Amino acid sequence: KKGFIWNKSMKNKDINYSEICNLFRKVITALVCIEYNCSDKDVIKETKCFLKNFIKQYEIYSLKLNSNLIDFKYSEKDVVEFACSLYDNVNVFRFAEELEFGFSELVKNILLEREKKN
Repeated sequence: KKGFIWNKSMKNKDINYSEICNLFRKVITALVCIEYNCSDKDVIKETKCFLKNFIKQYEIYSLKLNSNLIDFKYSEKDVVEFACSLYDNVNVFRFAEELEFGFSELVKNILLEREKKN
């Protein structure tokens, strides 16, 4: 059989690394979908700012494998408020929800990884 074979002996670090990378991808994808499906120029501009920072932090994490190097420009509160401001827009509601909960989960996992390392 071809495909990915899960090795049960993988360390927790590997599992957490994959989880953090997947959450980064989820957040970035949600932002791209918001940008693509929204017609409000101000929302698009703000989305691009979020995207630029999250992509940069994702690249840092995926290349250096060190959660201590992640330094978001925006707080969890900033992201949640931005996502909540989009809930009235039916074209981006589901992506705003993915952004809000994905980012909150991402922050939680980053903090857990940092706690394990220290």
